[in-house]
Amino acid sequence: MRLSTAITIAAGVATADAFKNTSPFLLFSSSTLPSSVSPFSTNQLQSASDVLQSTSDFLAACPSHLYVIASQPQVAASDLAPRTSVPFLRRLIADPSVKTKNLISEVVGSDETLVSKQLLETIVAKCNAEIYDSEKFANGQWPTLENGKQVIIMTSFEALPAEKKQRERQLSDNDAALFKFVEQLPKESYTVIYTTSPVTSIIEESSPYDPVFQEAFHMDLKRDLTGSKKTNSTRDPRPLFEKYNFFSSGLFMGLLTTFFLLSILGVGLKALTSLQVSYGAFDKEMGPAAHKKQ
Repeated sequence: MRLSTAITIAAGVATADAFKNTSPFLLFSSSTLPSSVSPFSTNQLQSASDVLQSTSDFLAACPSHLYVIASQPQVAASDLAPRTSVPFLRRLIADPSVKTKNLISEVVGSDETLVSKQLLETIVAKCNAEIYDSEKFANGQWPTLENGKQVIIMTSFEALPAEKKQRERQLSDNDAALFKFVEQLPKESYTVIYTTSPVTSIIEESSPYDPVFQEAFHMDLKRDLTGSKKTNSTRDPRPLFEKYNFFSSGLFMGLLTTFFLLSILGVGLKALTSLQVSYGAFDKEMGPAAHKKQ
């Protein structure tokens, strides 16, 4: 499995959640891999002893002047897998100054405290390095690296909580803090080791629906039901014809007047149609002139 520089950690943790009791291990350095040291294995599933051995061989060659060992308990590969996760750590690994990488997504049985301690002892014993207080470094008191002096800076973060949203938030804060810490290192000779331990508690997934919205929905529904009950309680139980006055006095008088008018109209039309005129009334011989003639 070949790691891409562009996606850095994302490619290294492609098999997230594949195994239990595993956690990621990250090493990146501005120093080149010494010729006396075997290349790191690209196997993404390794035992803690194998990772410790290969890392110790690299550190025993004293490749850098400054070493940073960061410990982050309770981390799973799935925490680092999303592209939006630990953006600053990704930027550090993708930095052009980085020449050596060892990014492992699944380390079986890793203990960040034990691994950090053994790696620290290796650097101190093989390189005669001095342990420097990280708090002094954070306050701007830089260690002197004159005459080939080598310095180790230890830093540790609190274990991530079980709830997923809180895990993401705290991991993001730790990522920003580590970036601010490493960004100030001399770029010509440094090695950063990010050790972790497996998650011992069950990660609580966030529910598909926010309970806050559920509660608001139930409150709105409750108000609607309450309003319906109030409306129903004021309903008039009387029958329809008792509740409404369909035949008012005005309506009755209007109908009566209309009836009389229609009756008069009917009588008039009947009188007009009953008029009859004889044909002789229009004959000239039957008119007044005919009588004079006689």
